[in-house]
Amino acid sequence: MTGSCQLQWLDELTKGADAHLPAIIDFDGSHFTYGQLEDMVATLAEILRIHGVRPGDRVMLVSENCATFAVAVLAVTRLRAWITPANARQSVEEVEAIRTHSGARMALFTPEASENSAVHARRMAASKIGRLACGVILASQTYEVSAEPVTTDPKTQVAALMYTTGTTSAPKGVMLTHNNLMWNARVSGQTRKLGPNDTVLAVLPATHIYCFSSGICAALYAGATIRFMPRFSPQAVLDAFAEGITMMPAVPQMYQAIVNHLKSLGKKPSAPKLRLISSGGAPLDPAWKKGIEEFFGLPLHNGYGLTETSPGVTVTRPERPRDDVS
Repeated sequence: MTGSCQLQWLDELTKGADAHLPAIIDFDGSHFTYGQLEDMVATLAEILRIHGVRPGDRVMLVSENCATFAVAVLAVTRLRAWITPANARQSVEEVEAIRTHSGARMALFTPEASENSAVHARRMAASKIGRLACGVILASQTYEVSAEPVTTDPKTQVAALMYTTGTTSAPKGVMLTHNNLMWNARVSGQTRKLGPNDTVLAVLPATHIYCFSSGICAALYAGATIRFMPRFSPQAVLDAFAEGITMMPAVPQMYQAIVNHLKSLGKKPSAPKLRLISSGGAPLDPAWKKGIEEFFGLPLHNGYGLTETSPGVTVTRPERPRDDVS
């Protein structure tokens, strides 16, 4: 983050670094600076305002990982509307349940990065309402819904309506304020010592709170670069490591799949800049932790959180790695 003042509103994440510094490496290899990110956010916010998005509206974002996802999150929240992410890989019934329950004013889609998103867009008769440097702006019609109250305080103004994955029951909408998300972004970045020299791999679904907050928001707050990967594959991740990724948040199963892939090739990873690997979102098996650490030559850090806490609750610190899975 540039300067000494703490950022308060989610859309201020475009100010995480000087305008000329890199902010995003998109799924197709396109690069965008923080200045270009700000320009795209400002453009999309105005297009959405003209389309009928009002402060307090909910805007559903049916997406997989890409630059357009990040731009949409920041543009919607700049209008003081609520971003409501939905994984494009979800079924029609699941996406419609989120749209109906949230009372979404409209839906946005990311067809270049996700064929599943394009399918949902066709089903909802979405149309092109503009274009950004990172892709087409594909939007549904606006629906007649009531807007929620709006405040001028980031501690009380809702930024995101995140739907849980339903591990304990049916998915529920969790209202997270700008302050909730920005506090987690700041602390997460500080704990991991993120900065402009870091490139964070966003391979977990960005529609999940772990990647959304502790990955994307934390990276932007710290002025780091995000590299978006819409789908996980062990070889694609290894290629990204070889090209300079410094940090990856992931679930244990991803790390184990990478290890298994390397074993099948009889290779060790080439990751010249990788300095931090962290696990969350699922229980970490002690034997997996040990094996993963041996392959990467790095401690595998562990964390626990939940959507309702934006999501961080506990995390191991890089300067004090643990041998167990606490």
